[in-house]
Amino acid sequence: MEGFNFNFWLVIGLMVAFFAFRAWRNETRGKKKASGSLVVPPGVHHVQIDYMDQRGKMTTREITAHRHRGGKVYAYCHLRHGERTFLVENIIGPVTDMETGELLDAEAWAESL
Repeated sequence: MEGFNFNFWLVIGLMVAFFAFRAWRNETRGKKKASGSLVVPPGVHHVQIDYMDQRGKMTTREITAHRHRGGKVYAYCHLRHGERTFLVENIIGPVTDMETGELLDAEAWAESL
C-alpha cells in the first residue's frame, strides 16, 4: 500500500493513548484515597508499586526505597536487582506496604521518606 506507513501510525496511536491515560490519571488522582487518611506511618520503605516507564510500559515493581527528592524516589528494585530512580508521577494507583498489605497514597508515601 503506497503512502501508508504502519509503524508511523502505530507510534502515533501509542502516543495518543499514553497522553490520554496520563490526562485521565492526573484528573482522577486525589479523588480516591488509598487509605483512610494521607498519614503514612514512618519507616515504610519496602513496597510494591505499579509503574509506567517513559515508553509507556507498565510493570509491577517490588522496591526498597531510600529517599525522595524532587518528585523522584530512589530505591533498590527487586525485579531488576539494582538501584533505580522512579518518578512519583509515574506510579500508578496506590502503593502496597509489603509488610502489612496496607494500600498507601503514592504521593503521601513518597513525601514520608
